[in-house]
Amino acid sequence: MIPVQNVKYVVPLYPTSATNGQAITSNIVDLIGYDYASLALSGSTSNNATNSPSAVGLTFSDSTSGPFVADASLTGGLSAGNFAIPNSPTATSNQPYIVFNFDTRSRPRYCKLGVTPVTTQTYFAQAVLSRAAVVPISAADMNVSGAVVNA
Repeated sequence: MIPVQNVKYVVPLYPTSATNGQAITSNIVDLIGYDYASLALSGSTSNNATNSPSAVGLTFSDSTSGPFVADASLTGGLSAGNFAIPNSPTATSNQPYIVFNFDTRSRPRYCKLGVTPVTTQTYFAQAVLSRAAVVPISAADMNVSGAVVNA
């Protein structure tokens, strides 16, 4: 088995635009059956590098109906948080804005991403779940329309 095939892809946040102070919350990511997750948040450029979001973080719950509770180790803020929020990009970049890499085994089953921009910006996110309990063998198992493997 090629390790990169042992993953599931999820798009919890399609491109979503928000204005000053408007919170964006992603759809739910079901972490069941996977021991590790990488969630990449990308966004449009800002008119000023200091226009970083006022809050970025992950929340978790054992139920799809919540309540979703913030994980302090995966929450950042301008005035408080476990990590510093980086400056917003002012030029087009092929890099994700922030990537959350975390072990899912000690966390509740469901996860959401939240971001609150301080200026009008568009954000989107992709999650890659890995270290599956059962190896995904089809495109449907990987949550994609098509999977091309060059062996």
